[in-house]
Amino acid sequence: MDRRARIGYLVKAFPVVSETFILNEVRAMERQAVPLALLCLKSPPPAVVHASVAEVTSPVEVASWHRPLRWPALFLDHLQISASARGAYWRTLRRSVGRELGNFLKSPSRRHWTLLRKHLRRFNWAVWAARRAESLAIGHFHAHYAGEPLRVAHLVKKLIGTPYSFTAHAKDLYLAPERRLVRRLATAEFAVGCHRHGVETLRSYLPESEHDKVRHIRHGIDLGLFARVASSRRPENGRLLAVGRLTEKKGFEDLIEACALLATKRPDLRCDLVGDGRTRPKLEALIARHGLTDQVRIHGFVPQDELPDWYARACVAVLPSKVLADGNRDGVPNVLLEAMASGTAVVAADGAGIREWIEDGVTGLLTPSEDPAALAARLESLLTDPSTAGRLGRAAAERVRDLDFEHTNVELAARFRSILTKPVDAALAAADADAWAGKGLARKAGKVLGIKPRRRPEVEEGIRRAVRPGIEANAWRPDLVQLAGRRLWDEAIKGNRLHRLLPLLTGGRTDRRVLDLGSGRGGLTVALQARGVSTTAIDLRFRNCAVTRLRARRYGLGNRAITSIAERLPLADSLFDAVACLEVLEHVGDPVALLREVRRVLKPDGRCVVTVINRWSHFDPHYHLWGINFLPRSLANRYIDWRRRTKRSYRDRQTLDEMHYFTYRSFVRLAGELGFNVVPPPPEGGRWRRLRHTASLALSLGFNTITVVLEPQPVAAPSTAPLPRLRPSAIPTASPAPPATFAGSRH
Repeated sequence: MDRRARIGYLVKAFPVVSETFILNEVRAMERQAVPLALLCLKSPPPAVVHASVAEVTSPVEVASWHRPLRWPALFLDHLQISASARGAYWRTLRRSVGRELGNFLKSPSRRHWTLLRKHLRRFNWAVWAARRAESLAIGHFHAHYAGEPLRVAHLVKKLIGTPYSFTAHAKDLYLAPERRLVRRLATAEFAVGCHRHGVETLRSYLPESEHDKVRHIRHGIDLGLFARVASSRRPENGRLLAVGRLTEKKGFEDLIEACALLATKRPDLRCDLVGDGRTRPKLEALIARHGLTDQVRIHGFVPQDELPDWYARACVAVLPSKVLADGNRDGVPNVLLEAMASGTAVVAADGAGIREWIEDGVTGLLTPSEDPAALAARLESLLTDPSTAGRLGRAAAERVRDLDFEHTNVELAARFRSILTKPVDAALAAADADAWAGKGLARKAGKVLGIKPRRRPEVEEGIRRAVRPGIEANAWRPDLVQLAGRRLWDEAIKGNRLHRLLPLLTGGRTDRRVLDLGSGRGGLTVALQARGVSTTAIDLRFRNCAVTRLRARRYGLGNRAITSIAERLPLADSLFDAVACLEVLEHVGDPVALLREVRRVLKPDGRCVVTVINRWSHFDPHYHLWGINFLPRSLANRYIDWRRRTKRSYRDRQTLDEMHYFTYRSFVRLAGELGFNVVPPPPEGGRWRRLRHTASLALSLGFNTITVVLEPQPVAAPSTAPLPRLRPSAIPTASPAPPATFAGSRH
């Protein structure tokens, strides 16, 4: 199963036409191999969709429980989280909703009802995100905006302990209460500011010793898309361009007022507003009142891949943003950087974030905000002096030439990778320390195998490197330390099974030669060798063969581990007294061909212990899901995909309907056709347990795996009767047995 730990991006909605910085960041993370999952609190608004959205391959989940048909699913989420994190669930519910519920009960006003609904919605989002963290294997949340996404990430940490970080932008940073930001910063792993003023604001809430917790990581742009027009610009005389959402803080009213002043001096004036928003009716009314319907036009949003052509036709790009009375303002608008990359001269209102990129008279022109006359004067100076506009545009393009989104997000990707591997490093270190301390797995292995393990640093480091990919693939699991211990000391775990397997394989004799087919991490091979049994391991993966040899060195044992090449077993006939074929046949492309190979390498009096998956198992041991084997295979595969349990991290890449599960009767029939006698192993326990085991085998119910012993049927003595004469054309041609596609290993 592809269960690598992911970074969960908590966003308000995705994709949003005006939030290309989030889209570019997601693309950068995917290109730098950071596994992601996007959790959207709301459905994206209906608008233009950028073509680059199609590049995003990470799973995207939307909290659609506000629809009545989704309420049962939300109810199940609450049940599961309250069951798995009982104390944290009720404690978080009381702290996040209890106070507002008490206020409403004391004074049932509209204000208190609105606040109660907000807190309930936020708690529902947190429960939904906590459940997605389990199903999508999210090991860390990153919230974009210090508003609702950050609050939800904070609640999720209280519920299930998943750490979080966040990126603060503009409105969310300047309007958030200081006390709330201080609390979120204290519990966050780190925070990101996209401009210097935002970084300084966040750091002001922390002691100086913790300033490194806030990182300055700029938004990147698709430099290849916009820089291509910088050298081939054909600006049209008198054409201005403004791009952005039509909201109050963008200051487009001041631009229209400036255009009204310019129109009397520049009959060729044309101003294009590219964007949409709630102030569009107000802006259209203002345009009509000034009689500028021919000069100023609102075009709505356009796809990002069309924007470079708009910049190429414009003489000047305008950003007349302003600070509102409540403190809401722009940080560093992405459209500013895109205009600079396209080589367009920029006139922008003076602001902390904008001043970081525009040096007045060098890379653009700055103008006081909310001053249409000053803005008109600046625009007129560039419209009447194209050479200055060209010089400013070239300097602006040079200023942002290192701002490609993939380059700017390298530090963030490195931090995410470090966060995802931190639990793996900690789990391996803790498991290794626990194993060698006191009554740990090292002592247990020595007791089970009868040989005390030797602690050799190079051997232990080699084993850790070999098992690490498997630990990383399961970094989402809460029992990661225990899992790491089992992987590091597989021989101790498999050694516990020897009391049952050893009599089946060797009959109590140590002079037998045993083949461990699909040896996996080599635990059974080493456990058998420690008991004095000559054992050969064979596996598809070279890494597994290497770790088997290292395990043998841990006990001073020699080992023969062979890597299969997915064809016939590279072994001589009648070579082994016994074959262990445990949890292998379900992965094989052709079980019949592999069993023929087992029949070939076995001695006539040998035996093979086989474990196969029960076709009617109530709990599937590979996908860890209940009841899927009672569903039609097509429906079961869809359910597996929905639960994100697909086996993409394994080399065989088989789906459920491509794997080979058996009932007891079907496997007995197959083995008989291939020349084996089937001997079920004797059950342990008393009479009633033996009777129940026999009934379960007959019905193929009540267990997940079937373990049987195969013994080659004796070859019949050749007949002494004369053979009939056949014409050459009547002699049948024996078709060769198809090669075994040995694609599995025990895991």
